[in-house]
Amino acid sequence: MSYVAAPGSIRYNPQQNAMIYSLGIDISKDKFDTCLQSYSLDKQTHTIIARKSFNNTPSGFTSCMKWAAGRTPSGATMRATMEATGTYYEPLALFIGEQCPNIHLAVVLPSKSKQYFQSHGLRSKTDKIDARGLALMGAERQLAAWDPVDPFWRELRAVTRTRTRLQDQKTALRNQLHALGHGGMEAPQAKASLQAAIDALKGEIRQLTNTIYGKLRSRKRKPNTSTVFLALAG
Repeated sequence: MSYVAAPGSIRYNPQQNAMIYSLGIDISKDKFDTCLQSYSLDKQTHTIIARKSFNNTPSGFTSCMKWAAGRTPSGATMRATMEATGTYYEPLALFIGEQCPNIHLAVVLPSKSKQYFQSHGLRSKTDKIDARGLALMGAERQLAAWDPVDPFWRELRAVTRTRTRLQDQKTALRNQLHALGHGGMEAPQAKASLQAAIDALKGEIRQLTNTIYGKLRSRKRKPNTSTVFLALAG
């Protein structure tokens, strides 16, 4: 399904070929804020068309795309830019990539967008400013189109992150057991419970480690470095 301007919305004017419509998306766990701008390539000026917030859900994705399409000329150049914020951006990015082939989607690293914001005097950290800055960045810069992360690397990221969290839990329990052993009390039941929890975590960590090595050994094609970075550290 391709989202285009709805009947009765803005008509496409051939003279607007020098106009870029850019959607900045600042995304978080539960919602995302957007800023839709027009950018004149001839005059190098930009105008904010509208701002709106949406729920970070499939229905929110649909509403956002229809909202943006209804405020831009059908057939006009459309860009969308968002940050690689944890994994929160991925569902919306996948939605745009699959459902909106007419939109050039760029996903940038937070460090890259931060440098751009600072160069334009956008130093305050607010959702509205971030969405506005991302819209302007998408219009002014020739950003590479987002390449969806291979499901293999998304799954591997989930496994490695789970292993890290369990490793942290095991370390915390070991510290508790050490403190209990030097606290002047025997507390055999508490020690036994802590040790049992540590042993259980060791088993889970061992299984996850084997899974990680097994997946990496099964991967024959060498991945793109930037793709792996976004997948594992995104």
